[in-house]
This record gives sequence, C-alpha cells and structure tokens, in this order.
Amino acid sequence: MTSIAHGFDFEVGRWRSTVKRLAAPLTGSDEWLRYEGITLVTALWRGAYAVELDVHGDTGRLHAFSLRLYDEAADEWLLRTGVPGSGDLDPPLRGGFIDGLGEFVGPDVYRGTPVLVRLVIRDITATSARFEQYFSTDDGNSFELNLVTDDVRA
Repeated sequence: MTSIAHGFDFEVGRWRSTVKRLAAPLTGSDEWLRYEGITLVTALWRGAYAVELDVHGDTGRLHAFSLRLYDEAADEWLLRTGVPGSGDLDPPLRGGFIDGLGEFVGPDVYRGTPVLVRLVIRDITATSARFEQYFSTDDGNSFELNLVTDDVRA
C-alpha cells in the first residue's frame, strides 16, 4: 500500500462534524442516531496526528480521541481510538491511502462480539471529507456500515 508520512495533512484544523451512528449495530437495526459538533485535528510531528471528536445529539454526547501514527518501516498508518473513561486505546486499524481513498482495517470486540473494523475515508477535498466505519463478523466477507462522519472545514 503506498502511503506517505503526511497522508493526514489534509485533516489538520477545525471541522464541523455531522455524525450518524447505527443505534444497534449487528442486530439488523436500521435506526440511525444523529449528532453534530466539532472535530479538532493537530499535527504532533511528521507522521503523527491527534484527533478529538466532540459531537452532541438527541441521545447524548459522543466524545472520542484518536491517534494517527505513520509506521515508516511498514509503510502504513496505525489508527488508535479511545473514549473518556476507558483508560485504554482500541486495537490499531492499519492501512493507507491509494488514489485519494483511505482504508484501514483491524480486529476489535464490539459488546462481546469479535469484529473486523474497516474505516474508509473518501471524498477528500481541502474543505470536506467523509469517514465510514464498518463491522464484519465473518472475517471480512461482508461488512455492515455503522457510522458515517461528514466533515466540513470550519
């Protein structure tokens, strides 16, 4: 996968974020919850970025922190996410960018169920980007979309 250590430069800054989240992933539910707020992205050093998502909706607040770290030896990105109170970061998603599309994949556990998580970053411009998160319970043979974030530069 061809990646460069400044692959997330586009994301640095302040964004207005609109999030829709599947209310009950992996249950066949089609109820979506909506949130709005901000995302702040800071470059820490070449190949390292900190992301804070803080959005609110009718069902409360979603607040998360993510690190985007470039592994030069592997020529791939590692994305780690944490939420307040967890005391830890989720297992890394690994991947990179090809032709303006980012794709990152890794194992995790969702409410006791092992899942393969897939994050796709698409429609990247200087003023907008879309992030889509998917879960798979069959080792990537099929995926269920469970989270969409549309960011517009603030």
